[in-house]
Amino acid sequence: MTMKPVIKNILVPTDYSATALRASKFAATIAKAMNAELFVLHSYGLPVVGVAESIVIADDIKHNEGKKLNQFVNDLHTEFGQIKIHGILEFGTAADWIQRKTEDHKIDLVVMGTKGDTDSANSIFGSVTSHVINNLKCPVLVVPKGARSFNVNEVLFATDFHFTDNSAEYLKPFLAFVSEYEPFIHVAQFTANKPAGSHIKNIEELKISGLLKDTKHSFHFVEGADTEKSLTNFAEKYHCDLIVTVTRHYSLWEKIFHHSLTKKLVLHSEIPVLVLHEY
Repeated sequence: MTMKPVIKNILVPTDYSATALRASKFAATIAKAMNAELFVLHSYGLPVVGVAESIVIADDIKHNEGKKLNQFVNDLHTEFGQIKIHGILEFGTAADWIQRKTEDHKIDLVVMGTKGDTDSANSIFGSVTSHVINNLKCPVLVVPKGARSFNVNEVLFATDFHFTDNSAEYLKPFLAFVSEYEPFIHVAQFTANKPAGSHIKNIEELKISGLLKDTKHSFHFVEGADTEKSLTNFAEKYHCDLIVTVTRHYSLWEKIFHHSLTKKLVLHSEIPVLVLHEY
């Protein structure tokens, strides 16, 4: 009997900004639906002061940051009920702690917003979210600024149909969402200059893989040199709630997220993106 794919542990970093709160609510919504445990991580730094002052200031800051984190966790409990939430407070850089805690707690999914305190339009690309997406093997759900609630009714699975023997393993979070929410899946290949007829072969390979067995889905092949625009238009046309893609060298994700339309798709879109990592 095939085991149902599950998400057991979810990590959400917070800096207490509106964006972090939005991502935390998405994470709590998923945790409640899947009976998963939620780990809320806050990392902090210290101001530049003398050695003598730093000892006192460090203790005060840690105490205050602990109080804020406890209040943040309590507020989530109040809104979402009896889900298991663990507050984690650490001193240092967020990116480093996200990676360490992902390993320590066997995290299945990291949920992050695209902006932090600075609210800079470019912050994702030189920021913690960008670092996590590029360096973490753990799946990441990116919550855009415009997202208001977590729905999974229509999903765009943007793929280049490059499947491996362990595809079912790294696709587990996606399959867990499919199992829990039973969305309609629009499987779409967005690749310019593809040899004629190759998409038909790719679709047949996906069908044979059985990854979408017992799901509601359709297959699409979208041609055009402007991959990013095609992706955005497709997601809007089919009212997709979630975009799913897989990272790898020269993958669809790299093509999309190293071009100018990135801001529109991630920072300005209302559609969350689930980033999976092939390994």
